[in-house]
Amino acid sequence: MEGSSTRRGRTPWWLFPRKPPPGLVEGPYFLCPDYAEALAMSHILELPRDLAFSQTYGSTLFEPRTDLFVGWPDWARARLVDVPHVPVPGASPITRLVFEHTYIRSGPPLVAADNCFEEWVLPFIPPRSSRRRRWQRRAAALLGLKEPVTAVAATRFVPAADWPDERQAQEVVLRRELDASIDYLNDFLLSLGLVRNDPRILPIARGDLPPLCPVILEAMPMPYGRFGTSFVYPIHSEMPYSGFEERRADGEIAFELARSIYHNEQPYVLFFELMQRAVQAWNTHRFAQAIISIGTAIEVMVSVTVTEASPLLGEPTGRAEAVLNAGLANVFRDHLARYIGVPVDFDDTSTPFGHWWNGGYKLRNQVVHSAHRPTEAETQDGFDGAMEVIMAVGDGLRANPTTEPLGATLAWGKVDQAPTP
Repeated sequence: MEGSSTRRGRTPWWLFPRKPPPGLVEGPYFLCPDYAEALAMSHILELPRDLAFSQTYGSTLFEPRTDLFVGWPDWARARLVDVPHVPVPGASPITRLVFEHTYIRSGPPLVAADNCFEEWVLPFIPPRSSRRRRWQRRAAALLGLKEPVTAVAATRFVPAADWPDERQAQEVVLRRELDASIDYLNDFLLSLGLVRNDPRILPIARGDLPPLCPVILEAMPMPYGRFGTSFVYPIHSEMPYSGFEERRADGEIAFELARSIYHNEQPYVLFFELMQRAVQAWNTHRFAQAIISIGTAIEVMVSVTVTEASPLLGEPTGRAEAVLNAGLANVFRDHLARYIGVPVDFDDTSTPFGHWWNGGYKLRNQVVHSAHRPTEAETQDGFDGAMEVIMAVGDGLRANPTTEPLGATLAWGKVDQAPTP
């Protein structure tokens, strides 16, 4: 009947368009008002290890700057970040860290083990004990265990003029300031671990944090009261695995490779492990660790190639050991070409070996010897150079019938495809 409140014959309510969930933003994240001089950008980060602060604790990094807070009196700068006074007269806030401590419930241990292999366990315990164990497990899974967690609000103070209007450009600024916040946070974590003599407190990377991060943006000064926004956005690609796929074929290939490793038929196993660690470090934004692992992996690959190819080419016993004792540079420059049948020229950066030697390897030395923090672009170039060297060595070995079996074991990547970090 027309005008009736009944839903019969109408579109079900669950088919109507819904508003996007809170925190998911479309379009620009935030547009600064005309009066804004600065933007306080806070990333809220859940740390992987509790820092055991019993109450709110924080500190602000100050230094002289000419791009922001120019002409502000010291009392205004101090009030802005809620500190008693500016530690250095005339200095302005750069980064602020505020730590909070809380408790959350987490899953108890051994629940998954019992769920998966309950049938294996039941025949060996009495029925009464089995029922009690099952009840305790279900109760523990529902209630969880209280676990301490430290969260930190990492705030960067950015000139309003540096905040673009287009969303993609805003995401670039968000990630840039997040990296800067993590750098200062890591300096603090390293220092705290040293002060407490606690080696469990270590620097972190993006991949150690939850994949989604709450953000608060607030315009300054505040002539009309607080003005800003808050949202959630992804900060890295290491999203939790969801869903199940039939991957038995991968398992069979992996078992075959594992058997060859067990029977010492795969000489490049350490190289594979180091490259996997490098890719893992890349995915978690541990760029320094990625560069170190890549450099070590290439050195291991070259050493294995010389050791294994030498007897295949009919060289006398002890020749490979003497070559490797000459040092990595001499091995590359004077000997490697003999084993792989490919010329090696360090001076020509258009070749794989020149690109790697003048790029990735020098970057590795800067990281190890000068504590250089590589950028994402530098790390990407290091990966590219390493992949070129790996492909060149593998192709050279496979091109020679004598060393072709060795080259076949150097296949790197998923099946026969080179990975992209």
